[in-house]
Amino acid sequence: MDAKTAAQRSFLLILQLSVTAAALYYILHDPQKRAQMAAAFRKSDWHWVVMAWGIYGVVEAMAALRWLILLKIQGFRVPRLRAIAILFVGEFFTICTPGLIGGDAMRIFYLARAAPEQKIDAGILVLMDRLVGMAALISLATGVLALRYDWLNHSTAAAAKLVHGMMGILAFGAVALLLALMVARTGALAGWGLVKKLAPVTTALHQYGKSWRLAFSAFVTTFVAHGCYYATYCCAARALAHASQPAPSFGDVFSVMPVVNTLVAMPVSLGGLGMRESLFQVLLHDLTGTPEAIGALIGMLGYAIQASWGIFGAGAFLSHQFLSKKPL
Repeated sequence: MDAKTAAQRSFLLILQLSVTAAALYYILHDPQKRAQMAAAFRKSDWHWVVMAWGIYGVVEAMAALRWLILLKIQGFRVPRLRAIAILFVGEFFTICTPGLIGGDAMRIFYLARAAPEQKIDAGILVLMDRLVGMAALISLATGVLALRYDWLNHSTAAAAKLVHGMMGILAFGAVALLLALMVARTGALAGWGLVKKLAPVTTALHQYGKSWRLAFSAFVTTFVAHGCYYATYCCAARALAHASQPAPSFGDVFSVMPVVNTLVAMPVSLGGLGMRESLFQVLLHDLTGTPEAIGALIGMLGYAIQASWGIFGAGAFLSHQFLSKKPL
C-alpha cells in the first residue's frame, strides 16, 4: 500500500468515526430520550423479536442461495459448505470491522485462496453480488415510490430531503448500471480508457447475459431477501409497541426502509451505525408521529437482530474445520 492510499484510507476512517460519533451523540445525548428508550425496551414483546430473528434467517438463506448461483455462473468450483462459510465470514467482518469494504475484502481473499486460478474473478464476483443487490434495491424503491410518493413527501422538509436524496442516489446507480449493461452488450465506448480498465467486468456482464435464467434467479432471491430484511425491522417496531404507544404500521416501516437502506449504504459511518438510527428517528417521527426515541430504538433493535447473525460468520472464521487443516 503506497502512502497516498494509506492517507486516503486513514481520512475515510476518521470521517466515519466522526460521523458515527456525531450521530450517536445526536440520538443519545438527551437523558429524557434515553429514559424513553429504556422504558420501551423493558416493555418490548420478545415474541416479535424472536420472529424478527427467524425472518432475518431467511435473508441469510437467500443471500447464500444467490452467492451459490453467482459462483455457478462464473464457473467457480468451490464446495458448497465452504462457499457459504466464505459468505458468512465476509458478513461477520462487514459488521465487526471499520472501513468501507472489510467484508468484501475478506470474501475476495478467501475465495481467491479456494480458487487460486480465478483470483481476478473473485473480485468480479463480489462486485456482481453488489450489483445484483443494487438492482433489487432500485426495483423495490421504485415500487415504493410509485405507491407511496405522496405519503413520503407530505411531511417536513427534513423527511422530503431524505427521500429526494435517495431518489438521486438510486437514479445515478440505475444510469451507471444501464450504461455498464449497454457496454457489455454492444461493445460501445470500448476505446475509452476507463472502459478498457473495466474489461473484465464487462466480460462478466456478458457472461451473465448468456446465463440470464440463473442471473434472474439471483435477482429474485435478492428481491425476497430485501423484503424479509424490511420485515425484520417491521417486527422490531411491533416488538416495541404497547398500549400507550402503538407501533408504526408494517406498510409505513416497509416504505421508509428503501430510504434508510440507500442512505446508510453511503460509506460515511461505521457500518451505518448512528446514521441508521438517526434516519429512523427522523422519518418515523415526521411521517407517522412515532416518538423520536422509539424511532431510533427501532433502528437499534433491528440492527442488533441483524448483527446477531454474524455469530455464524465468527464461528466459520474460528472453526478448525475451515481454518486449520482446511483453511478457507
